[in-house]
Amino acid sequence: ILIFAVQPAHLEAILDDLDALDLAFLELKSDLNDGAQNEELVMAMIENYRLKLKILERILDDLDEDRDETQLNI
Repeated sequence: ILIFAVQPAHLEAILDDLDALDLAFLELKSDLNDGAQNEELVMAMIENYRLKLKILERILDDLDEDRDETQLNI
């Protein structure tokens, strides 16, 4: 999983990471639906959400930084 400044050149990689996390979650959800209800599975699902949240928070932070820099340059 890549975590870095959101620049146009990196956006595709970030979106790929989010897609990979979505696919992984679907697999975990399928396992849960198949009756494989155990603590490890639920923890993996929680960690998946945490990683997605971390990526999205980084994107938001970078957007805030860009906005602040733009306002300083006006």
